[in-house]
Amino acid sequence: MGGSSSRIRNARLFGCVAQSPASFAQTMATSGGPTLKPHLVTAFDPAFFAESITADHDGNLYVSVSNWVDTCEVLRVTPDGKQTKVVAAFPLDICANGFLLGVAFDEENRLHVAVETWAGPTNPGVYRVGNDGTLTLVLSLPAASCPNGLAFYHGDLYVSDSQLGAIWKKRPHDSRVATVPWYQNIPLLAPSGFGANGIAFYRNALYIAVYFADTASITGSIVRLPLLHDGSPGVPEVVVPPDPLLDAMDGIAFDVTGKLWFTANTSQPIGQWVGGRLGTVDKDGELTILADNPGWLDYPTMVVFGTTFQTRDTLYLTNGGLNAGQPNVLSFHVGVPGLPLLAR
Repeated sequence: MGGSSSRIRNARLFGCVAQSPASFAQTMATSGGPTLKPHLVTAFDPAFFAESITADHDGNLYVSVSNWVDTCEVLRVTPDGKQTKVVAAFPLDICANGFLLGVAFDEENRLHVAVETWAGPTNPGVYRVGNDGTLTLVLSLPAASCPNGLAFYHGDLYVSDSQLGAIWKKRPHDSRVATVPWYQNIPLLAPSGFGANGIAFYRNALYIAVYFADTASITGSIVRLPLLHDGSPGVPEVVVPPDPLLDAMDGIAFDVTGKLWFTANTSQPIGQWVGGRLGTVDKDGELTILADNPGWLDYPTMVVFGTTFQTRDTLYLTNGGLNAGQPNVLSFHVGVPGLPLLAR
């Protein structure tokens, strides 16, 4: 993959100013949604960008962070934010020209991480993290790929490709070297050369957050891609057509009612990557913006629900910290449990 400035710029658009603890006590502005109060779980080194978050069976949180220079790590954070540990550190030959993106657990509670690279010697792909921190390449993608969101469904790994407007699929016994996407639709999933971002499953369909970025405007959309009985992709449906309220759309997660929760990186004019949005989309495709540049959103990148009895109705959110701020994790009690990540 070439090391062009456009590739690096796109990597920086994936996904947040340091806040005092008091600033997190403000009530979230709503538009027909619940009144929520953000809680600061933990903050990270300002040199890092926090890209994605997931949770294991025990409720621990896992955040992928990179510093754009030489360090790419996955950090494990306890739900109360009191303990943080590096569980995976990627080597310099990846981090010097790479970036960590989506994180997800499979049915065996094994952590997987998407890795973007914009120069050799390593292609983009997905790595599995061992209990001792060892890294195993499980999916190698073409050099032009940009693996972003990860999701597991019925034992298979699905990966969104922002650059190629595609979805990659790997079954347990498939070759780790992939050459042909499971589904590709550039006009739908990468309409301006960059697009497919967060992904999540609900009722045998893959939902895809699409990030539109061009020189005139930034919008976003949501696409539903059903799975057929033989495992092949069905006919896609645009659940929410391109909408400025979804500009720079990033991570998504479902609650048990089928409501989709999403982050959008920015609510400012194009080129001013400040603030961000948190919102929901109901089954009828109706958008509700819960927070629009409230001061405590700084390039929000991903959301995940807690996985334990105590945290099932807690939504966790990563702020990337792109704007010379401090990357962090926020939590919100939303009053509804999240859909289990590996729900069938």
